[in-house]
Amino acid sequence: MTIDIDNKYFMKNIDDRSPFVFIEKAKVSIKNSSILVSSSSGCSQLMLNDILTLFLGHGVSITHSAVLALAKFNVNTVWYGDKGFKVYSVHTSNNYNKNIAKQAKLSSDINLKTMVARNMFELRFNEDSKGKTIEQLRGMEGVRIRNCYREQSEKYGIKWSGRNFEPGHPEKSDAVNRLLSFSNSVLYGICNAVIQSYGYSPSLGFIHTGFNLSFVYDIADLYKTEIVIPKVFELSGLISSEPSEKLFKEYLLELSQKTNFLKRIINDINFVLYNNIESEIFKNL
Repeated sequence: MTIDIDNKYFMKNIDDRSPFVFIEKAKVSIKNSSILVSSSSGCSQLMLNDILTLFLGHGVSITHSAVLALAKFNVNTVWYGDKGFKVYSVHTSNNYNKNIAKQAKLSSDINLKTMVARNMFELRFNEDSKGKTIEQLRGMEGVRIRNCYREQSEKYGIKWSGRNFEPGHPEKSDAVNRLLSFSNSVLYGICNAVIQSYGYSPSLGFIHTGFNLSFVYDIADLYKTEIVIPKVFELSGLISSEPSEKLFKEYLLELSQKTNFLKRIINDINFVLYNNIESEIFKNL
């Protein structure tokens, strides 16, 4: 099937898009340059060029032509369920095809890889990491994360016994751990979309290695102590008729719109990969 789409829509910058849209219990199809969402509550249209990440949840069916259109518009599509996110399907733009070669160069050389890991640590914690190995940085990071959990639990009066989540069995975790896992997954989806939209590989990580989403975890970790963890503990202490997951999505969407979070992710990727890195090493790529 050939989809007739006006090429002018490809010109919209990634950071000008809405970071994510969640859809549940609906049928998704294509209509011109937008997707049509049909549910028991009615129909709505979303311009493909306005979306960076589309989350498809329980009860969603999507047409083949809609999936093709999402790929053409470089929209990150995430299928998720009650037990966590299941499948990532992403179209990678060819406009930035040298970026993955640069990333591979950096991740395959231990000295360059360590420099990138130090950039990540310094950006995240605003601390000097000169002379530290990747293993040492991992240990320092772990201490700071545990301190953040403890501080937030004390601030909001939430009982905290440590990070505990078993994939596929959310019922074995407490409410805070479940919300942390959900919130992290939303953040991973957004970071994954930005990473692949700019032609980088989600699997070529620097602090995280050996995972399909190693670089996604690296970049998402830049924001957890600032954005995810404090909000999760705050929401866990609220008495609300709205599900905490819904409140977190609303918070992150509002934050993204007010602070241009997508642009920040792009700038941070450029910093961690290229700060203090000599451009000469890329001259033959």
